[in-house]
Amino acid sequence: FSADAAIIAQPQMTIGNAYQAARVERVDATGSYDELDSWGNTVTTYYDYLAGFTVIYVGESHDSIDDHAVQLEILTAMQQRFPGEVALGLEMLGTDSQEEVNQWVAGELGEAEMMRLWARNWGESSYPYYKDILDYVRAHHIPVVALNRPRGTLPPAEEPGAGGEGAAPSSPTRRPHPEIDTDDPYYQAYIGAFLAGHDLDADSRAQFLHSQLLWDETMAETAATFLLEPANTISKLVVFAGANHVRYGFGIPRRLFRRVPVNYTIVSTSVVDFPESARGKLMDIEVPQLPLPPADIVWMVGYESLEVQPAPE
Repeated sequence: FSADAAIIAQPQMTIGNAYQAARVERVDATGSYDELDSWGNTVTTYYDYLAGFTVIYVGESHDSIDDHAVQLEILTAMQQRFPGEVALGLEMLGTDSQEEVNQWVAGELGEAEMMRLWARNWGESSYPYYKDILDYVRAHHIPVVALNRPRGTLPPAEEPGAGGEGAAPSSPTRRPHPEIDTDDPYYQAYIGAFLAGHDLDADSRAQFLHSQLLWDETMAETAATFLLEPANTISKLVVFAGANHVRYGFGIPRRLFRRVPVNYTIVSTSVVDFPESARGKLMDIEVPQLPLPPADIVWMVGYESLEVQPAPE
């Protein structure tokens, strides 16, 4: 069994729009649906497939309501099948926030405090996108693993950007780097495609790649530490992260697998049609041809963003 096999050997499946899936008739208490897709499968078929894996990665566009609806559907389906055995890993939170995140799940941290914590990690404007997910883990006492490197623990040149605007450094100290694997040519080609349209010199390109690697290796190391904890009774770790941290498996997935060789699967969303008002957000990128599928399940969605309010002072 290898990391490659974990991606390539799995059947490739496509599922319908998240909102359509959520609105068809439920036929039993576990969240099954009776509507068939083009391949003759119900949504339950896909959830049963995901249930066979220890780690389930769900990529996202951070500002997409539709993507977060998919994530909540999947988290709910796993919690219903494995109550008390599911944990959620989040890219958006630094490891230095773990104690406060635990307090949130336990009902000991108020929402105003959680919003301020989120703003420090990921920017105040992004909280509403994740509110339903955060409320769900609190209501069901699902452990949340803060996966990422604390903000402010790198020199400015190495600090990757956060998903939301206004995220502030949470620590002025430098943290030791995790073990970093730089030998994946597919990873380098894929990340390099996002830099093709920018006028960057070789040093700047190398620095960008190093920052992305460091981000992915940190999240993989944090997840591995959690999975290897002797007292851990969790059988499913669901990971929500930006799509480019999980697509093709060479971001977080293989780097976690290198540390803890458990089986995993990847779900990626794909927008059917961007509304005209959102087309300015699209990047003109020519993705290289890679001998890998981007995901095991491609979940077709729409795209809608929110008008958000600032976090409380």
